[in-house]
Amino acid sequence: MKKIKLSKIPSNPTFKSDQTHISIVFVRISPEWYALPTEKRLKMTMSHIEQMSPHLKRVARTAISSTGSSKYDHIEILEAESMEPITRALRDFKAGAKAKYMDIVDVVSGVKGIRELVEMK
Repeated sequence: MKKIKLSKIPSNPTFKSDQTHISIVFVRISPEWYALPTEKRLKMTMSHIEQMSPHLKRVARTAISSTGSSKYDHIEILEAESMEPITRALRDFKAGAKAKYMDIVDVVSGVKGIRELVEMK
């Protein structure tokens, strides 16, 4: 199995825009995923990381894994200067081998907000 150095995975980008587009992605993971042998899950996860890491040049990602008390198993918060790179990242996620075990249940998208406070008169 090809090893991926974590140093090759880009860190979250810095945005220059006054507005940040954001998508919150709610995911359920199928029981079949957990039934796979650990080595197969690891191999698929490493392939997934390799496939998705180029998106991290333009998309900031925060991952939240559930402890079992939520109706979602995983939540991804994706941020970018426009929706285009977020849409591309989601498209590639859905095309990957790991996606057959993970169902994107819902996506909430919008604009995070203006970075400067504006005084209202």
